[in-house]
Amino acid sequence: MASNLELAEVGFIERIVVGNNDPRHMRSEEDIRLQMERVNRCLSGTPRGRIVGMEKSFALHTIGDQQFVLQYVVYHLGFVRKPLYLDEYVLPEHAEPEPAAAQSPVQTAAAAEALAVQVPVAGAPAPTPQAQAPRELACPAPGGTDDDAPGNGLTLTRLRQLLSHLGGDATAAQWLEPLNAAMQACAIDTPARQAAFLAQVLVESSELRCREESLSYTPQRLRAVWPQRFSSDERAAHYSHNPQALANYIYAGRMGNGDETSGDGWRYHGRGLIQLTGRDNYAQFARTSGLDVLAQPDLLLEPAGAARAAAWFWQTMGLNELADRTAGSDGDIHFMNITKRINGQTIGLEERRAYWQRARRALGLH
Repeated sequence: MASNLELAEVGFIERIVVGNNDPRHMRSEEDIRLQMERVNRCLSGTPRGRIVGMEKSFALHTIGDQQFVLQYVVYHLGFVRKPLYLDEYVLPEHAEPEPAAAQSPVQTAAAAEALAVQVPVAGAPAPTPQAQAPRELACPAPGGTDDDAPGNGLTLTRLRQLLSHLGGDATAAQWLEPLNAAMQACAIDTPARQAAFLAQVLVESSELRCREESLSYTPQRLRAVWPQRFSSDERAAHYSHNPQALANYIYAGRMGNGDETSGDGWRYHGRGLIQLTGRDNYAQFARTSGLDVLAQPDLLLEPAGAARAAAWFWQTMGLNELADRTAGSDGDIHFMNITKRINGQTIGLEERRAYWQRARRALGLH
């Protein structure tokens, strides 16, 4: 997730206390270091968090004849969704649980911007983004019902295990049938293929919640993403937070689209779980699937169309064959190559690997 996360996009808030806030349960220097590491991971991991609130405290406590000076900072870190890597961190056994994240205050945009600074805490370094080595995440074992026995493919229980956001039960129920139908139609029919496919789709779609390309940008973000097209803020201003105009401009004359005035850029902007983009791609998918997405592009926003388009893209790009190779000792290399074929780079590779490992366990691969 980009660091320019807007407050309207925040779907999950993690509250982290760095320092000592309870004289009955004093944290060691190692505990404080681990909490600081947790903050750093939130600010540099994928999805990347943003500081949306901060509380600083300095208090003098007296217990009997002893006085304690307690200093701490509470970070409220906002995310689009709960990151899987947060499950890697466990509070020390002697520490009391922090209040629920839902109780964390989300401040106004102006206040959040003012608070989004690095504040040092006594006994702990200020947060500094740093690379983190990938860690294998724990995943619940597949359910014990006959439906969830190894070899039975994607079941409701297994799909639910892969979702970390609130409302995951409803999401799993909504998407199970469309995903299974799409995978069956496009030969994504082995646990190795399904695990790789699901991992990529869950990241690309923010756990099945995002089916459409976001094209609302500030002028500054437009210049950063397309520096050749937007040489100044004035040039970018017309397209800022104007998705239709932006799509018609940046996609004009590409991927089978007409010129900017044709409206093809917006008509055939990214839709689906792995966003299908451009008139040519829509036409090819329509011929193969029988869904008339040229005339009705929003069919790709429906679960059946969104899942089928993602599976069609997967099969067309030869990703089933790459997924078959992930079963070997060099499987991670082939999974990375799948990522490159999907987005041209290795963006979010750590998060994709985490979902991949979860999916492999859920499908009985290890």
